[in-house]
Amino acid sequence: MSEMAIINSRQYFIDTTTELVGIKSGLAIADSAVIDLLSTSESIECWWRGDSSEGLRLHAEDLEFAHTWLLFCIGATPDPRCTVQLVGDYCKQTEVPIIWKDIYGIEDEDEESNMQLDSDFPPQLQRMMFLRTVLSDFCLNKIELPDSLNSLPGFGQLVEQYRRRNIFDNNIPEGRAWDGLVQLSDLFNCEDSPKNCESYLDQRFIDYLNAQSGDISKMHWRQFERLCAEYFRRHGYTVKLGPGRNDGGKDVVATKDGKVVGPDLVYVQCKRLNHDYEVDIDTVKAFWTTMNDDYATRGLIATTSRLAAGAKKYCNARKYRLSAVESGQIRSWIRDLAKSSVA
Repeated sequence: MSEMAIINSRQYFIDTTTELVGIKSGLAIADSAVIDLLSTSESIECWWRGDSSEGLRLHAEDLEFAHTWLLFCIGATPDPRCTVQLVGDYCKQTEVPIIWKDIYGIEDEDEESNMQLDSDFPPQLQRMMFLRTVLSDFCLNKIELPDSLNSLPGFGQLVEQYRRRNIFDNNIPEGRAWDGLVQLSDLFNCEDSPKNCESYLDQRFIDYLNAQSGDISKMHWRQFERLCAEYFRRHGYTVKLGPGRNDGGKDVVATKDGKVVGPDLVYVQCKRLNHDYEVDIDTVKAFWTTMNDDYATRGLIATTSRLAAGAKKYCNARKYRLSAVESGQIRSWIRDLAKSSVA
């Protein structure tokens, strides 16, 4: 891959990278956000900085490094490894059989000899070069992978991760296999619900927040309410999301049937605040009154910031029925909901 170079304008490379990340992740990102995220890497040469019309000569590996770093930054992959590193790490842990004949149906001995790798190479390097060739051919030419590879431990996940990180892939469907491309900016500027009516917050937004926890307090307040609703939904509650305005402080109502003491009725008040602000005691007192008036079994203040000292003391005095989830625990919620955190 390192010998292949492409000559074009800087803007072309930015557009290509942005489009490819959108195709692979389903998340559409503005050029300015792409540049900001790429600039967080300390190991990639900053080819994206400068006059957009300036001509550049980039190797394919430069584009792949940028591509894999962006996927990691938006939470689409659990780590920023490129395809070479991915295959190398797999071959360190797994005895990969070198089976050119089984894959390519080679019958002529001279042709098979031409496919064989230099026997002077260490066995692990031979396996790595073989597997990279096969996976690249799978992405480009849609060759069929034999059972002897598919049955290897973790091979299916390797193929999935390789395809996502590989910038040369003819297996990308013409029609979207996912539920549409979502704009990352909607997480911060829009209160619309996801197209998937079963969930309250799009998984791609959750994965992004897991990777970029510093942006949690910047998300739209309605999307934060959706995040809290989604957390309770996935933990077995029947959830009703409030209208967003004039809801009496009941942003999320979550219920679950109890086996011993009856149903659990939880009111959640969501406060998406910048770190400079705190939830004050008057807000907590008003919420406590609403809880009692409606006979809720528990109440929860969820905030991207923190409670003021007096508000926290008020909750602690009623800790069996009134509690708070502050910024650190919100991050734990997001890790719990994120796909890449368990990949």
